[in-house]
Amino acid sequence: MQNQTSPRFLVCAGSTHEAIDQVRAWGNIFTGNTGFAVARALAAYGPVDLVTSNQQHLQRLAAGGVSAHPITGHGFVSHADLAARMDQLMGEHPDYGAVAMSAAVADYTPAGGFA
Repeated sequence: MQNQTSPRFLVCAGSTHEAIDQVRAWGNIFTGNTGFAVARALAAYGPVDLVTSNQQHLQRLAAGGVSAHPITGHGFVSHADLAARMDQLMGEHPDYGAVAMSAAVADYTPAGGFA
């Protein structure tokens, strides 16, 4: 059971990459640094689930010692990955104190893969 004095937070950060074929992807250059900073600030008040595409942020979180309350990192690549992870986490923790949506999702998804 969650401590009522420490709300839990959900933050998404980074960018999506949509596969065009086996070697190319459609994406953008956003790093997720803003979302990571938001997650670190929120962790002063309670635990945070950070859904990010930035592998360096995930490595820093795995090393520990980033914040007062734990920040749990969850990775994603595509918009479908992000949506699935967000649905999963919202199902596990329907009582988030706040949700910060800072991920830069792709504007387009290819209709299919090309060989």
